[in-house]
Amino acid sequence: MRTRTTLLLLLVAGGLLAYIFFYDMHRPGTRVAAVQEAFVWNFPPDGIDGITIDDGRERIELRKEGVRWEVRRPVKDDASPEMVGQLLALSGALRKENTLPPEELTREAYREFGVDKGRLKLELHGKGAPPPLWFGKETAVEGKGYVRVEGEAAVDIVDNTLRHLIKQPADDFRDRRLTDIEGPHVERLTIRTKQGEIELVRHGENWELHKPLKARAGEQAVTDLIRSLLHTEILAFIPEKGANLNAFGLSEPRAVVTLQASSHDEPVRLEIGASKEVTDNGETAATYARLSTRHSLYELPQRIERILTLKPNDLRDRHLLRLQLDVVDRIRLQRDDSEALHLRRENEERWVDQEDPSLTFPAAKVAAMVEALTSAQAVEFVSQQETDLARYGLDQPSLKITFSSYASHTTAESGAGEEAIATLLFGAVRDGLLYAKLEEEPLIVAFDPSLLEAVGKLTTPDHDLALFDFAPEEVVALALIYPETIEPGETAPRQPISLVRDEAGWKLTAGSGVLDTVHLESFVNTLAKLSALRWLPTQAAKKAQASDKAAQTILWKTRDGTQYRMDLRPAPEEGNAPDAPRTLGTIDRKTGAFLISLPDESALRLPLITPPGVSPSPQESLPPAPSTPAPAPPAPAPSR
Repeated sequence: MRTRTTLLLLLVAGGLLAYIFFYDMHRPGTRVAAVQEAFVWNFPPDGIDGITIDDGRERIELRKEGVRWEVRRPVKDDASPEMVGQLLALSGALRKENTLPPEELTREAYREFGVDKGRLKLELHGKGAPPPLWFGKETAVEGKGYVRVEGEAAVDIVDNTLRHLIKQPADDFRDRRLTDIEGPHVERLTIRTKQGEIELVRHGENWELHKPLKARAGEQAVTDLIRSLLHTEILAFIPEKGANLNAFGLSEPRAVVTLQASSHDEPVRLEIGASKEVTDNGETAATYARLSTRHSLYELPQRIERILTLKPNDLRDRHLLRLQLDVVDRIRLQRDDSEALHLRRENEERWVDQEDPSLTFPAAKVAAMVEALTSAQAVEFVSQQETDLARYGLDQPSLKITFSSYASHTTAESGAGEEAIATLLFGAVRDGLLYAKLEEEPLIVAFDPSLLEAVGKLTTPDHDLALFDFAPEEVVALALIYPETIEPGETAPRQPISLVRDEAGWKLTAGSGVLDTVHLESFVNTLAKLSALRWLPTQAAKKAQASDKAAQTILWKTRDGTQYRMDLRPAPEEGNAPDAPRTLGTIDRKTGAFLISLPDESALRLPLITPPGVSPSPQESLPPAPSTPAPAPPAPAPSR
């Protein structure tokens, strides 16, 4: 074979390979081509960056900038993402319902179908954009119309949904949102009215008021405000060029709202003007406004005017405390001049008293107290003046609670030891309000006094009111040690006594005098079924037990050999009510202290012996039965 012939064959083979690679390999297969043939247009949606709609009278131009769409003509404004998305989706899904082949069409037919030039045209721009599409008249079948791709002779019959969409006025392609800012991106919000300025600043996950006062802002209140602004829908557009701002109340706006967002370089400024007067022709009431980032005036729903009446207190955090319990390791509770209760987290199940680890507090009770304190909402914002502390009992708080973290060694973030996180101060209760504040903040707020019950529930033992429940005849030994005080109506302090019971009855084994069997029976009956009025908070119990007030000690033994001890001493004063309990008790089988009723106190303080020469008590002098009978179920097993 000649060299020339060989070269020629190689060129032909190379041409065939090039054809296969550059054309045939990129040509859709038979199945794909059949699917594409069913649609008027075939284009990659991601490649489209422009849309033009021209009906011969008005030209609408939309252009994509980054991820946003803009209206370029007839006005410059933000485009509606929903409208653009719907237009592109309908364009890509425009299916041919019938096709009129070119050989059946004449020039007059093109004019009759309205698909010659000069009518409604839709044009897409960008990579892979198809030729423009001309829309003609509607067919005799309702909802169908004629279209023709520019440069092609065939006429297709399609659904009219896309046609109706692009025939909308230009304003319908404008974004009716005030801005495309998303709520989580807002970092600062300022509202300026004739009444003053409110400034809100986000710090991490929390909002704070910076003007007209520094205070914690309510997360929900601020979130709702931002959502209402960002979701405000524009009712109508008014051309800004040549507009008389005085006529719309925008030369001196009634309010100016400024939003700064991390997603936008420039702040967005919304000016709120006059209210639109409602006429008899059915127009919707509206408020005129102007936005700094868009070239137009707007009519907004009149609810936007709520901003005009907004007050700082409407946006303040009404919660007393923000606290995450998982970062708290120590809790210190100080009541008046009582000994402080210092709780330490021992494990996930319980907390203990720092001074007396035998006093334990379930973690669930601690969590319940913190939940009550963090969820409580202020009834009233009272003052932020330091000079008002004494007026509300906060210069010497009745209760102080300090939450702290603890580090066993120095770290880069903190030193070793305790570090206070927050300190709550509770002051006076007056006119049904409890006054409180955070020590770290100047603001005084009022709460429902029931909030203190949450603290009381933590520090009050979860013991049953029933102290003992056994038959009186089970008591077989009894000893009493009296304080060195003189009881009313007596001339000398009582002396210690001891008694035992045998088959013949009670006998005095220590002490002198005559046994008063009536008093003794009442004493033992009361002791066997004794119940507490209520258990006292740990601090009050510790204070009473640490006092120098004398105690009466009662020791006894039951038939099964169990030994008991109870100490009685004067109770903390609880007002001047004649029926207020006067005696506090402690028993060796349960932690904490309790109060007993006046009838029980009287029975347990009866003299059990009378001096020689004095007659024992007559039968009719038997004290009344205790007023606090034990509940039906027996007390649980003692715990320490």
